[in-house]
Amino acid sequence: QAQRKPEVILHYNRNKGGVDTVDQMTAEYSCNRKNNRWPMKTFHGMVDIVCSNAYIMWIEKYPKWCEDKKSRRQLFLEELAEEMITPLIKRRNWSGLQKPIKTAMTLFGATPPAEKEPSRDKGRGFCYLCAHKKRIRGKCEVCDLSVCSDHSQNVCDICVGATSKD
Repeated sequence: QAQRKPEVILHYNRNKGGVDTVDQMTAEYSCNRKNNRWPMKTFHGMVDIVCSNAYIMWIEKYPKWCEDKKSRRQLFLEELAEEMITPLIKRRNWSGLQKPIKTAMTLFGATPPAEKEPSRDKGRGFCYLCAHKKRIRGKCEVCDLSVCSDHSQNVCDICVGATSKD
């Protein structure tokens, strides 16, 4: 009498060629990195399978895409990675990054934030119109220099005089 195998095993045996093909495809171009943490290995394995499935679906929908190229899958994966990371690069904070990284980010279309013009005076200072020995916080709204309350009501006496002559 022939030994009967469970249906699950028979189904696997009929389709194991597909499993081998997927394993071969993911081994050729993998995002897996050396890591001892099993959740990361699992995540990278899932990303590899998702990318393989995306490639298969893309080729089914667009069979003529890069038909003359040898490495269609590599081109697909490069374009997929670029499409996924570009929005993140464009909104990334630039502070503290090294120059080569900033240069690479500009290649992906990210624009560096506008650099703020440094203020001439920060915080408190001495009035530039008199000999006050106390530090003061008041600043002229036009020239941004420190002025005391004797010489200013939001605009220093010199700037008031200059604007009244115009």
